[in-house]
Amino acid sequence: MGRLKTAYSVATGILMMAFIGGGCSGDTEAGQFSVDLSAAMKISRCFDVPIGRVGGSDLRSSEYLNQVACVASAQTCLDVKQCLSAAGDGCRPTSDTSSCNGTVLTSCVPLPGHIDHGVLTQTDCSANPDGNTMCGTYDRCFDLPAEERGFRDCPVREVCAASTCMARDARCEGFDLVTCDGGVRIRKNCGNLGLTCVNSDGVPRCAQPGYETCTGNFCSGGKLVLCSVNDSQFSGLPAEEIDCGGLHPDFACIESGNGSYCGVSAPNRVCESGERECINGRTVGICAQGVWVTGSCGGFMSGRCDYSAGSLRCVVGDRSSDGAGSIGGAQALEPCSSGSDCAGGVCGDLSPEIMVCIDPCTDGMCSAGLACIQGYCIPEQLVPAQME
Repeated sequence: MGRLKTAYSVATGILMMAFIGGGCSGDTEAGQFSVDLSAAMKISRCFDVPIGRVGGSDLRSSEYLNQVACVASAQTCLDVKQCLSAAGDGCRPTSDTSSCNGTVLTSCVPLPGHIDHGVLTQTDCSANPDGNTMCGTYDRCFDLPAEERGFRDCPVREVCAASTCMARDARCEGFDLVTCDGGVRIRKNCGNLGLTCVNSDGVPRCAQPGYETCTGNFCSGGKLVLCSVNDSQFSGLPAEEIDCGGLHPDFACIESGNGSYCGVSAPNRVCESGERECINGRTVGICAQGVWVTGSCGGFMSGRCDYSAGSLRCVVGDRSSDGAGSIGGAQALEPCSSGSDCAGGVCGDLSPEIMVCIDPCTDGMCSAGLACIQGYCIPEQLVPAQME
């Protein structure tokens, strides 16, 4: 059998919300990594890029986390693009994609979890909360003689800045971290991030109060304290605490010869970071610091997973799935596009875009929570009142 137009297609939509609403709670395991994966799958589906990096406790700024949470909650690709402030399609984050039009900056910003894939965004620098109200040119080699520039990597791009400047420097002005690099002065209000500006080992940076002088990551009370210094930016990553258990329930803070990190200890690792799987053309599995995090591509706009040429993606439903040439293993209430997807052979409509597998009744009976309607087991909460 194939696709079934069911009596509950126009019902309340409670089941639909389990698949595409409210972020990733129905798609992946608990923890921040599940939010990362939900966002990564939706970005892959909407921008036709590989599923990006999932996990990693570095570079997790509040702005990044808010953006990822917004994407994870998106129900359409339009929602995803709005979360990313997209002003255009996908792009490559290279120096020649940025431009200024008065105070409006157009630039290619890397997609969350990606380095080589980005999205065009537009920002009005005049509204910058840190005072970087002009759109100006950053030139990494601005202070080098012309004869040396040909031997250096000298990227040029447009940025929001406070002013131009002539000499490289960095300093704290109250809570503001003020840097001159690339010929532009940029201000960053550490206080807006709940941090303070400190001069640690000669490197001004934003830091969490209490960790102003740390120089390396370490564990404290089950939390990972990030304290890395990025010399090329004249500032450090904000010193902050990461609740490892908040990333994944099985995580602890691990101290090793290679540094401190959130994850599981070697004896308890069930996979190696970098491992990825596409299961039955629907489910994505990604190893993050020794544990599997899973999610369903079918839970967002009826997509599928595709693992070909070493690239794992969520794609539109009519592309090939896992390279095995067979799907057919989806269980009851899992997403489908036709009966060939389902172990029971029947795919029923929840809406024009959302379909799930449906099992036939057995001797007029169904499992707890399901009702036998027109010969098929339907969730009781979705049965129209006139059919009860």
